[in-house]
Amino acid sequence: MSIRGRLLITGGTGSIGHAIIGRAVAEGWDAAITVYSRDEVKQAALAERFPGVRCLLGDVQDPEALGRAMRDIDVVIHAAAYKRVPEAERETLACINANVLGSANVVREALRSGSVTRVIGISTDKACAPVNAYGMSKALMERTFQSVRDRAVPAFTLTRYGNVLASRGSVIPALRAQAERSGRVTLTDPEMTRFWLTLDDAVDLIEDAAKAPSGSITVPRSRSATMATVAVAVVPGIPVDIVGIRDGEKRHEMLVSEHEAPYLDVFGRHMRLLPLSGAGGSGQGPYGSFTAPRLSAADLRTVIGEMDAGRPVRTLP
Repeated sequence: MSIRGRLLITGGTGSIGHAIIGRAVAEGWDAAITVYSRDEVKQAALAERFPGVRCLLGDVQDPEALGRAMRDIDVVIHAAAYKRVPEAERETLACINANVLGSANVVREALRSGSVTRVIGISTDKACAPVNAYGMSKALMERTFQSVRDRAVPAFTLTRYGNVLASRGSVIPALRAQAERSGRVTLTDPEMTRFWLTLDDAVDLIEDAAKAPSGSITVPRSRSATMATVAVAVVPGIPVDIVGIRDGEKRHEMLVSEHEAPYLDVFGRHMRLLPLSGAGGSGQGPYGSFTAPRLSAADLRTVIGEMDAGRPVRTLP
């Protein structure tokens, strides 16, 4: 399936924006793509790689500019966000402004647009039973989207997923940089577990969300790995220093909480979480990184090797 029509991606110069546009170009989607973001340098780099993409400078915190960007748009993918957990703990107001108030602007302007038929929000496993400012802000984004699910148009749907392998700012390039710089790497907790997926997995999820019922959250049945396993896969043989869990971090993550589990349905390798009111789903149980099927260091090393060689990896083994 492809996403068709006039497509706007907020925060589209990031890794997921590049992945969506790359898929659209490779598969010849019948789509005219506009990127709305606030970094002109990243926009210039994206335009050089994808010259057919229209770029607009703006911030989701500016409703007037956002409204202009949505004129004659059919589908909005809302990827703009303040994402880093430690910084969000220190600069919580900035996190709220971007992730909560900015997302509310996306909802309001989509409702006002007269053309937008669907809005897809990109959320995170940290929004599930959140303990940090970033997760709480994304949980509020989810609720904001679901609060308008009964409108006939647009449909508001969401995706929720964990860590993306080799995305900008992820642990893999960070570990490599540390190893190259000092010959050592740091881990917060070697037994900490995280969910993993590829950028192509994330695009698949977004495509599924593009046809899901309004108010639903599309969630992958991701595998997980300990941080020790990730380190062995990425920088084998490099000494590791344990520095302790950072402010706002969980030892293990959840994609579906115990409270949400009764509202869950499974569709192949994806799950669909229904709004926590009214009729529930089939109730598949909670889904956490501690109990999810595990990736081995060999699994991760194979996938990372394919990525390093520039070969496409559609999904993890």
